[in-house]
Amino acid sequence: MVTLINQLIEDIQTEFKASNSYSDLMVKEIYEIYPKISYPAITIEEITNEDNQQFFDETERVTNLAYQFTIHAEQSINKTAIQNVREIANILDTYFKGPRYRCLRRIGPLAIAPMPTDKNVMLGYLRYDCCVEKDTNTIYRRY
Repeated sequence: MVTLINQLIEDIQTEFKASNSYSDLMVKEIYEIYPKISYPAITIEEITNEDNQQFFDETERVTNLAYQFTIHAEQSINKTAIQNVREIANILDTYFKGPRYRCLRRIGPLAIAPMPTDKNVMLGYLRYDCCVEKDTNTIYRRY
């Protein structure tokens, strides 16, 4: 069974493979142990998964989902870690505004902070939410 998070991982990997600067970007679920994280990377965490009461009819037909994308980046030859985080975030956000994921709604701005265990690595946080119809896997914008 293909879940939305698995689909997001595959699609983001494909999108970044076409990028000259970030073709080696790692994309995985946040608590997945292997492969060990390398930089740059995006980890995906499902932060909301609940039934949508508006369409509830004794069964869960529509699910409210929200995801947090954490961008991990170090300094590169040409860019600081913060510049890398911003550029990766811009590529990701532009992709989500495209035809395949245009119904994902970004929640708040990009937040950037240093990694607590390694000040050389910067983390960027983007959040998106949507509704998914269970039978057809159609993504709807959440209001």
